[in-house]
Amino acid sequence: MHENFEIEKARIGFAHDHARKAFLECSHCFPEGYPSSLEKAVPIVLPGFKMFPLADLPNCFSAITLKEKKLIGYNQNHAPVRIRFSVAHEIGHIRMDHPDGVFDVEANKAKNYESEANAFAGEFLVPLESLKTAFKGCRDYKELAKYFTVSASVMWIRFESARLIGSIL
Repeated sequence: MHENFEIEKARIGFAHDHARKAFLECSHCFPEGYPSSLEKAVPIVLPGFKMFPLADLPNCFSAITLKEKKLIGYNQNHAPVRIRFSVAHEIGHIRMDHPDGVFDVEANKAKNYESEANAFAGEFLVPLESLKTAFKGCRDYKELAKYFTVSASVMWIRFESARLIGSIL
């Protein structure tokens, strides 16, 4: 049984810390301050892992991980921002050592793992320090979403978690 199997609430700080460490490992490849290419980032933050497109993945799935084969498959029919977030989400599950098959876990606990993986993905794709730097030059979350290649909703959540909302309202 996994040591994390029994988490009672999502550990957002834990997820952000893991994302920061992961980005630090690959940051030398990304002078722009965020992982602009997950194809480059994945093998660095998950040694031996590769990404691969899936044409026939059901639309309700954005990405899947095959840990034993060291593969992260993504639904190539989805929008690029959704693919990026979904792959980063899967990286989070692996880096935080979440149990395989979270769908088999009790609903509340599965929700906690999913929340952690989402928090990881947001912090990994839009690192806090890079967001603060970019925010000095642009306060429009939709424009910054384009810059970081994430959805507007992901950027809005990053604004909230970085406590930047008050600065734009």
